[in-house]
Amino acid sequence: MRVVLDTNVVMSAIFFSGTPLKIVLHRGLPFAVQFPAKRLANAATMTDAELDAEVSKGFDDIAAGRKKPLSAVVSSLTREFAL
Repeated sequence: MRVVLDTNVVMSAIFFSGTPLKIVLHRGLPFAVQFPAKRLANAATMTDAELDAEVSKGFDDIAAGRKKPLSAVVSSLTREFAL
């Protein structure tokens, strides 16, 4: 039996945290993929009343002090997703 490996896949496996190698070896993702239990808000499919309610929730969060500076959010996302 002859095995042919794509060098791009092999190099990805070597240089990244091992996850691409697991995908190659498992012939799929090495973890379960699930959709969120709750559907995310989609402004394109909302009525005006639903959109107003969602925007009001955001304003209520700001008024109650449930907010973060943009720099903290960017730092958190950069760390979490290795950007």
